[in-house]
Amino acid sequence: MSTPTLQRIDCVLYTVPEADLDSAKAYYENVLDLEKIWERPGQAGFRMGGHGEGIAEIVLSAEMDVP
Repeated sequence: MSTPTLQRIDCVLYTVPEADLDSAKAYYENVLDLEKIWERPGQAGFRMGGHGEGIAEIVLSAEMDVP
């Protein structure tokens, strides 16, 4: 059996309207109980729970043209 091409996920990016970013960040912290590991204007990163190898994160971004 060959080694799978995709072996781990580093980041899952969700774009949200800028007007909703603060409430989305609060939801991820307070309801989903995810740890915010970084933040900058228009974006925030949260550690994915249960990820054993390295740091995988969920990124919320108000920037709609992120590649």
